[in-house]
Amino acid sequence: MMKKLKKPRKDFSGDLIRVNILKQEIALYKTLLRPHDTGHIHTTISFLQERVDHLEGKCKEMYVPEFQE
Repeated sequence: MMKKLKKPRKDFSGDLIRVNILKQEIALYKTLLRPHDTGHIHTTISFLQERVDHLEGKCKEMYVPEFQE
């Protein structure tokens, strides 16, 4: 089951720092890509880019899986 993650409040300076760090991580992971056997890295890049878009306000909601404990 997926649930929607909405931004509860605006934390402009904190979001800028998070976005900057996430973009640096994405750039690093892109250097690790190879023609084969790096699907997990593609998945990570995609998820982090979605998080960046969420923090930058390009998408209103982010879907995350609900885990049962």
